[in-house]
Amino acid sequence: MIRIALPALLVVLFAAAGCDNAAAAKKKEGSQASQAETFKAMWPRDKVQKLTPEQRQDLLAQALVALKGVNWQHAQDALVSLGRDAGPSLIAMVGSAEPSAASAGPIPSAKVKSVGELAHDTLLLIVQNRSGYRGEMPARTAEAWQAWWTANSSSVVAGD
Repeated sequence: MIRIALPALLVVLFAAAGCDNAAAAKKKEGSQASQAETFKAMWPRDKVQKLTPEQRQDLLAQALVALKGVNWQHAQDALVSLGRDAGPSLIAMVGSAEPSAASAGPIPSAKVKSVGELAHDTLLLIVQNRSGYRGEMPARTAEAWQAWWTANSSSVVAGD
């Protein structure tokens, strides 16, 4: 009897707490949870190349916002996939000291990377994975990255 009643009780408690699927579906448009779901729906790796230019811009905007939050690794993957399209926006973020949710070390600690550090790391990944460039990489400043981008962006593949 308890085996049957306990699951039923849990269902009732979850529903009362608003944890059922109906409550999740009622999330406000524009909320972080809603944006995260939209972001996930637009980012299957194999479909990025099939996105229209407008969808790519939308994915870029959402990934830049997500880079600051707990979804930062997913966002970083999306930005790398976008390749050259993500470069200028990331360069603009390199100087940011705003904290992100990314741990600064291998063991989670109180230290976190800044958004600027994540932007720099993402640019490095784009160059490593989306170009044939094998030279010296720029310093961690927006000015150095801008100079590098002006000289070398043609070697970086767009998300095609």
